[in-house]
Amino acid sequence: MPKRALPAVVLAVLLASSPLHAAPCSNDQWQPTFVHDLDRDDWPYYVTADGNFLKLEHRQPGGFVPHACELLRGPQDLRDRRGFTTCQEYTRVQCGCSRNIPGNRTCAAFLTWNAAAAPPAPAVPPPQGPGASVAPPSGVGIVPPGGVSTAPPYGQPAAPPAYPPPARPPVATAMPAPAPAPFAAQPVSVPASDWQQAPQYRGALQPGPNGLVVQGGPWTNGRLKDGYYDGSRVFSTQSFDLSRGGDVHLRFLANGGGQYMGIYPRLLEGVGVRFLTTHHSWSNSVVIPDNTWMFAHLRVEPDGSYRISVARSNYDDRGGQSVYSNSGRLANPRGRLELHFVDNYAGPRASIVIGEAVVTAGGAPPASAGMAPPPATGGGRPAGATCRGPSDCASSICLLGVCAR
Repeated sequence: MPKRALPAVVLAVLLASSPLHAAPCSNDQWQPTFVHDLDRDDWPYYVTADGNFLKLEHRQPGGFVPHACELLRGPQDLRDRRGFTTCQEYTRVQCGCSRNIPGNRTCAAFLTWNAAAAPPAPAVPPPQGPGASVAPPSGVGIVPPGGVSTAPPYGQPAAPPAYPPPARPPVATAMPAPAPAPFAAQPVSVPASDWQQAPQYRGALQPGPNGLVVQGGPWTNGRLKDGYYDGSRVFSTQSFDLSRGGDVHLRFLANGGGQYMGIYPRLLEGVGVRFLTTHHSWSNSVVIPDNTWMFAHLRVEPDGSYRISVARSNYDDRGGQSVYSNSGRLANPRGRLELHFVDNYAGPRASIVIGEAVVTAGGAPPASAGMAPPPATGGGRPAGATCRGPSDCASSICLLGVCAR
């Protein structure tokens, strides 16, 4: 059924009855039995009675469910019983934990423990095979959700235990963040060949005439099913150091297949955003049109504060009309580029095209450096000619540095 706005009274009752699936915990009114790290895209962990964290095993068939059911033998195995139905729906008592969303004791203990348990990130090998690209000499990157929500109110808060981070041997993460790239004086375009998909997503990634096509996986209503979520979540193969400030510009086109889809244009790991949607609004989301270029811009200041904007016609700092904006402060100014969409009702027929991604680390770029006006302006170069942006090409399509037809 399509998501539609509910009367305030009905919505309040629903929120009070069960936790939002994997929504970030932002207070101590409810304590999760399962947690996962939103900032590192790790797999779920079970919160034991003594405050330890046990990584769920992914099995075939069944994904995480068989292990979750082994752990949930009775009410004594739940940290908070509210919202629980069956072990097959263990995600109803699960929280996403983010360093940008403080307030929950269980999440705070888990994030401290997870940071201590993680091994050093291995170096990312260069791409291999035909068409593989090499990282630019400047080192500024290559590449190109859930949003910020609150845990539902559950009445008077219980007195949850303060879990100290337990000692534990290092645990390998499913997708460790690479070492940050050095600073670059000039903006560098991020080619389509240097995106990678996060674990637990299975939509196809493939180059198209207008950029990288990120196809959605089969619809699961935004939930983990058989070990996978719907939609897709992609990251850059290299992380970027914006501790001295910088900008990320990313042009994308959403295709919800004529149906609902939620999009989290974070641009950089750790940035807090609300979701945008196609087709109709849900929970006061901003609706963006299908098959229309949108221009997302993240500006990070040296003190870690940031402002993110999504605009039409052009980037907000290039005269575009902003339709969504948010601001905050990064806990860690080093991270990968990121784009995420979920709950795609059209399944594999839904997709996002990433048409342009430009990173400038170490300060603000000049007014026109590395960035082109929106595709509508067009240039004059024929198909096959080299280009730096859509404005260079007669077709208004610059794909991997070459004008497309």
